[in-house]
Amino acid sequence: MRPTLRCDSFEQATTSDMSEIPEGWTDDMTVPLPPNQTVEAIADFVIQQALQGTPDDENESELISTFGFSSDDAALIRDRVFGGIMRAATGNEANRPDSEKDPFAHTSFELALQNPAIVAGIYPQFAPKPNRH
Repeated sequence: MRPTLRCDSFEQATTSDMSEIPEGWTDDMTVPLPPNQTVEAIADFVIQQALQGTPDDENESELISTFGFSSDDAALIRDRVFGGIMRAATGNEANRPDSEKDPFAHTSFELALQNPAIVAGIYPQFAPKPNRH
């Protein structure tokens, strides 16, 4: 699993230059794809598994057995797909992940914006509330 940049306080998180990556770390969340596969197809696979109620560990196992990913890559893919969905749940376009550095989050963000049922099905607590008049 790749390390996550952590801050000791909210103040540090909001005042530090988050574009500075500590030495030895990366903000590159790409994963080599199997032949004839796309980020879109794999992100959709993860989303469909989640919508069917597949537990996270089984979702990762399916990525390993179906596509041949390593355990670390499967965990990263699942994490980034769900991360993109969470960002989409905010409805804020400024939360769009970088398509080059975080393609799975970017793809799931786009899919979830296009289809609000994704957020509602995976994170119902963050689904938009219906307007009541």
